Amino acid sequence: MSPEANDQGPNDPRAGGGAGGPDPGTTGAGTGTGTDTASGRAPGPGFWNTSRVIAALISVLVLVFIFQNTRTTKVHLLIPEVRLPLWVVLLGTAILGMLAGMFWSHHRRKRRARR
Repeated sequence: MSPEANDQGPNDPRAGGGAGGPDPGTTGAGTGTGTDTASGRAPGPGFWNTSRVIAALISVLVLVFIFQNTRTTKVHLLIPEVRLPLWVVLLGTAILGMLAGMFWSHHRRKRRARR
């Protein structure tokens, strides 16, 4: 292949470009970086930082614990007594704990922004 056959400009439709730039499904003009076609961001270690890995591991452990405890149990909370499967009680408790953590984290961030 001669060098002249490869001198396609960025707006040349043969180069996968066109007036709007590269096709959405391509990775760029020979950069080799590879982008996620759904978000347009380059994949990398940024998403799986230490805190997300720990959160994912804790979530998996919580789910394993919940689904291994399936017997029925009595629950006393502001009402006389309710019989529920233990996994429902554990899952509900985990969700309430997650929501409380999100609330306090948001509240803390908001307070720090005001200072």
